[in-house]
Amino acid sequence: MSRSGEVRAAIILANNIKEQLAFNRPYLTGWEIRIDRAKRRAGSCRTVDKIITLSQSHILENDVETITDTILHELAHAICFVEHKDLSHGVKWKHIAKTIGATPRATGKFNTPKSPWKIVLVDFRTKKIRLVAERYRRSKKIMDFYLKDDVTTKGNLFYLSSKEYDSFIKNEVQFNELKLIQ
Repeated sequence: MSRSGEVRAAIILANNIKEQLAFNRPYLTGWEIRIDRAKRRAGSCRTVDKIITLSQSHILENDVETITDTILHELAHAICFVEHKDLSHGVKWKHIAKTIGATPRATGKFNTPKSPWKIVLVDFRTKKIRLVAERYRRSKKIMDFYLKDDVTTKGNLFYLSSKEYDSFIKNEVQFNELKLIQ
């Protein structure tokens, strides 16, 4: 199945599950299912707008059982909000999640796409780099970033492509060959 076909299939699946649950909870028919571009989050429940989102990356990286659990997880949030005005992963949410067939825990185990960028702390004197974080997008303000409680790192944080970082760690490229981006 094509990538767009997988995404369409997930929307159909989510709407079918929502409609089945709406048989006993008619207020769910007013909720909309959408796709978002999140990379590290599987889904979200926006109670004010009555919108449940599923991450396109989550859909493309995971199997139907994992995606189904995410759909049920987010629908449990919608139900818990409408019935109890509760947005947490607390006792009421866990009970609802269990009742509708979702895994009753705040975070799930699922695949995420590999981030294309690494933020590295660079020491030009020793020609060493230290991995600080992984990112899917680059900020233009990286020159203003510094490590928590260490202002001296300001100006020494750079973006490095994940591919280049991996090559450096494997000693396939030298420090002076790195394309550090600030």
